[in-house]
Amino acid sequence: MNPDLDPRKLVIPAAIAAIFVVGCIFTFAYGEMGYLLPNINSAYGYKIDDLYKLIMYTVGFVFFGVECLLLYFLWEYRAQPGKKATYTHGSNKAEAIWTIIPGIYLLWLALYQLDDWSKIRELFPKESESRVVQVFPEQYAWNFRYPGADGKFATDDDYSNPTLHVVLNEKVL
Repeated sequence: MNPDLDPRKLVIPAAIAAIFVVGCIFTFAYGEMGYLLPNINSAYGYKIDDLYKLIMYTVGFVFFGVECLLLYFLWEYRAQPGKKATYTHGSNKAEAIWTIIPGIYLLWLALYQLDDWSKIRELFPKESESRVVQVFPEQYAWNFRYPGADGKFATDDDYSNPTLHVVLNEKVL
């Protein structure tokens, strides 16, 4: 039997490839099942969610790819009896590739989302035509401040509530 074709040597690379595939499937499925994002209650929330998912899938794919490469290199270049370590300076070509490809992807992502952000700016309600509410976060809670009769904040007639109350189909800012 040829020692280079020994199936036992392929167990670790196959396991690492399986981890990569399962990780990518998990990232995609987890995002599509809606566990990551709240319900969409705005005219443009789905655009932001789609952009978020695209970035999450990219990061998940790259994360699992890099971690699997790390595991592979740990296995492939481990200390072995009779195997002498070698020094390598690196590769300018490889460094250029792993710099240029993410740069191209980030440029594409910036251009891809421009149209969505311009539509969001267009749809974003004006302060004059919407109800303005201030939101204050606390640990495990939100507090909402409404302007009083004078319509201004930071006056004595403001009122607060831990629940957001709005009129149906009213624009809220």
